Amino acid sequence: MKILESIIFIFALMGILIVYPLYFVALSDFSKKLLESHKADLETSSQYDVNGGLAEAYRVLHSAKGGMIGDVKLCAEVMAERRGAIRLLYTGATLFLVLLSVILIESILSR
Repeated sequence: MKILESIIFIFALMGILIVYPLYFVALSDFSKKLLESHKADLETSSQYDVNGGLAEAYRVLHSAKGGMIGDVKLCAEVMAERRGAIRLLYTGATLFLVLLSVILIESILSR
């Protein structure tokens, strides 16, 4: 059982080290594509700060519901970038929870 836990731990850790940098790249790509496609609309909208960086891109990533940010309709390319970034975020969070579970199970079983 100890070997299986070690293997799961190592694979989860390697996955986290790969997925989270990819997530930040995808978030940056989402922000760039959003500004390329909708800069004029977003500058007039009070919903988005065009100079906000990754923090603003993260906020917009989660506030874009139904293909809209406020009253701005997002194009298909931006929505595809959004789906990719969200998928990487959820994958990284799941791998983190697997890692945490392995640590907690090991702690419980070692008593």
